Amino acid sequence: MIRCLIAFLILIPVALADLRLRSVGLIDVTKEPFFADPTGERDVTEALSEAMAYVRSKRLVMYLPLGTYKISDTLQAWDPYDSEDEDEAWEEYEQYWPLVMFGEKKEGARPKIYLAPNSPGYENPDQRKLVVYYHGQRDSEPKEPDKYPEPGPDFTNNKFVGIDIEIGEGNPGAVAIRMRGSQGTGIEDSTIDVTHGMVGIEGACGSGGSHNHVTVIGGKIGMDATASEPSPSITGMAFIGQTETAILYRGQQTLNATGIKIVTSSTGPAVLAEEGWTSEKTLADREAGVEMRLAGWNGPISFCDSEIIFEGSPGVAFQSN
Repeated sequence: MIRCLIAFLILIPVALADLRLRSVGLIDVTKEPFFADPTGERDVTEALSEAMAYVRSKRLVMYLPLGTYKISDTLQAWDPYDSEDEDEAWEEYEQYWPLVMFGEKKEGARPKIYLAPNSPGYENPDQRKLVVYYHGQRDSEPKEPDKYPEPGPDFTNNKFVGIDIEIGEGNPGAVAIRMRGSQGTGIEDSTIDVTHGMVGIEGACGSGGSHNHVTVIGGKIGMDATASEPSPSITGMAFIGQTETAILYRGQQTLNATGIKIVTSSTGPAVLAEEGWTSEKTLADREAGVEMRLAGWNGPISFCDSEIIFEGSPGVAFQSN
């Protein structure tokens, strides 16, 4: 009887805490029905993918308590919960189904998504593979797209807030997160450690979207903003130890950067800005229908209150055509 009473008293605050979260629209991924393991012991790729799909289809917020969430494949929202009525509404009002991921913050610590060492598909340094993928498609089953779909002007209000990402060893083709969207869309309050990967952030948010207060550590490229919405913004971001370029920009109209810190041991350029017509590099999004990005008015940059530190030999801070 005493044991039952103790167990009952212990469970009450846990249940109440979960109810409080649900009452404000937050779904704890460690609770039922997803039971994502926050210890880093068990692979939670499937659990987090299902949670992403669920919160998106129900217009809720995906909440990650403190811990390490080990995955081995791309996390992207797909929707197995759709109906005929919702499908019609989705096509017209995509912005009403954003994906919002929010992490617990306590004493400076944040939850972390950890790509397990030597995960399948990430081993080729010449072939990118995404870890966290935000996009506007709504599919009947998850899949790795053969090209990046256009998110469109309705790809709004998507958030990745207060969650860190770390790439484990043996994943040289890994891109930590891709997010390109407009109003209300962005990555905030995150540390992305891509020391064992290729790119920290792919895509830039504009037209009212932005990336803010993010630190990217390592990788070849800190942020590859080859693709962006018009006039993207980044604020209070740090890029530490990239081996090639901290920021690569060829997006739509001017990239507005404020309070940026870059620390590099390479000779740069620390920031490479190009318009697509004369770029010698291949655009990640050079597909039919995106010719607008290959225009002379794309690629300008504006940096304010920023700092670039070359730890080794002197280098090129900015290069632009």
